[in-house]
Amino acid sequence: MQNGNPVLKSLWAALEREPRINLHRWPIQIGLTDDSVLVMEGDVGSIAAKKIALELAGATPSVRGVVDRLHVAPSEPRGDGAILDSLTALLRDARELKNCALRVIRKGETLTLQEAGGEDASGDLLVAVKDGVVTLRGKVESERAKNKASKLARKVKGVKNVVNELTISTH
Repeated sequence: MQNGNPVLKSLWAALEREPRINLHRWPIQIGLTDDSVLVMEGDVGSIAAKKIALELAGATPSVRGVVDRLHVAPSEPRGDGAILDSLTALLRDARELKNCALRVIRKGETLTLQEAGGEDASGDLLVAVKDGVVTLRGKVESERAKNKASKLARKVKGVKNVVNELTISTH
């Protein structure tokens, strides 16, 4: 924390009052840039704790934005390959993503696991995992498909964070 900054003190007090965040077990580092943007870093114990911490940060007076560098500590540490395998199995089974091409980046190489569904092709999904962080890129046909991909990624054991860069295709 930056020496006695009232914005940071206010946020720190709010974080300490929230029992689901548990700063003693999961310390969070917070900072404030010169242009009043909060930066939050560290591990948290759950997705709920992460969401609450970010909501509290966003509600802090005088803050113009929040940079999220928080990760959910995995309940079961797993390697990137195991995470990728579990996630691709879930994505293949998702009804909302059936007609999407599915590609993965494994050891720096892009591999196609599923071709798009012919005339019914509705997107192209590229999945990468690095240090437990899942990145989803490409295009899908709807907001529902985009949200489904994120939801499935968050379900996989060992995932620390999900970066959803999917866009909605405009046929």
